[in-house]
Amino acid sequence: MDFVVDGFAMEADSGDFGAAVKAVRGATDRPLILIGEAATLEPGLQACSGETVLIHAATDSNWEAMADLAAKYKAALGVRNILCLSGDSMKMAPDPKGRMDVIDIDSIQMLWILRKMRDEGKYLDGRNIKFPPKYFPGAAASPFASKPKFQALREHKKVNAGAQFFQTNLVYDADGLEIWLNEIARRGILDKVYILIGITPIKNCKIARYMNDTVPGVFIPDKLIKRMEDAETRATPKRKACRSPWN
Repeated sequence: MDFVVDGFAMEADSGDFGAAVKAVRGATDRPLILIGEAATLEPGLQACSGETVLIHAATDSNWEAMADLAAKYKAALGVRNILCLSGDSMKMAPDPKGRMDVIDIDSIQMLWILRKMRDEGKYLDGRNIKFPPKYFPGAAASPFASKPKFQALREHKKVNAGAQFFQTNLVYDADGLEIWLNEIARRGILDKVYILIGITPIKNCKIARYMNDTVPGVFIPDKLIKRMEDAETRATPKRKACRSPWN
């Protein structure tokens, strides 16, 4: 498995924070998260002039100063899009496996809780929230995990619970995806959610077979795997094979 650095978090502890942020920005254009109090964060935000960075962390004692700072420098003060996931079964986990009978809440219950907090301003236990959060909740969708009509039923439950967008598993079968979309449409929820289709290139045939055989909810048609086998030593045909379902 290959790992890559998607971003950097920098904490304003001591020293010239602005200079430190400039040094990092001079070496990479990856997203930044700046951590600290409002007074110590400002030099770093000045060094990122024109960018939208995430600042952390607002508390009940400093939220006004942090909000002013975010507005002044057009920084992101929080995460508004929330993807609610139940996670894979413990059967898929490596040893030592967790317990199969311990599940606090699933994604549908989490969506319901988040919607209640946002729309009604109440915690799960009934306490009022002084400043109700404003976020955009979503959930995972798995068009190929089982029969499309069964998956559409679960997706319908998620929309009823509060999901406003879906992010699907990786999709390599456009025809199968269309069947799932038709099932969603029959339930009258296709126009109620935004859908992000999962797409990623496949590096080689070995990875394609691994994903098809072991990754829950991922289906790669045999004809696509066969094309990759035939083009194992030629890069261009492999890229075309990855794109072809969407042409």
